[in-house]
Order: sequence, then C-alpha cells, then structure tokens
Amino acid sequence: MANLRDPYRTLNLILKEKASQFNTDPEILALLAEINTDDGSEAIFFSKYSSGKATELQTRSFDRSKIASRGLRYEQLDQLTMDLLPVM
Repeated sequence: MANLRDPYRTLNLILKEKASQFNTDPEILALLAEINTDDGSEAIFFSKYSSGKATELQTRSFDRSKIASRGLRYEQLDQLTMDLLPVM
C-alpha cells in the first residue's frame, strides 16, 4: 500500500509548490488586487439575503459600459493559473 501513497505524496508536494508560486506571482497578485477593487457601493449586497435587498437590486441601474470597461480579468487569471498548474 505504501507504493500507492507515493504518487499522491508527490502530487501533494507539487501542488503545495504551485500554490506558493501562485501566492507570490506579481502578475497574479496584481490581477487579484484589480478584481477585488471595490468602492463599497455594493457592499450591502454581500451579506445575508433579504427581500428588501432583492428589490433594491432589481430596481438598480447598472452602467454596462463601465462594467465592460473592467475587461476580462478573470479570464487572464484563469490562464495564468492554468499555465502554473502541472499537466497531468
């Protein structure tokens, strides 16, 4: 049974190293900072659900151009993450 555990142990070590690389990569950290930038105007929607919040969200007007101007940061983060992970 020890032979079956060895590949998992190796994989675990590889993934720990990759997680460390992810957490210290300057490009990834910059993207995460940009993605998580928030002016606080929507903070009320990130707490417990209420019908009042749902109604306010439904009546709220969203600036689609402003939202679109933020770009495809999650796609960039996804690509950087996939580049970092080992191919299996």
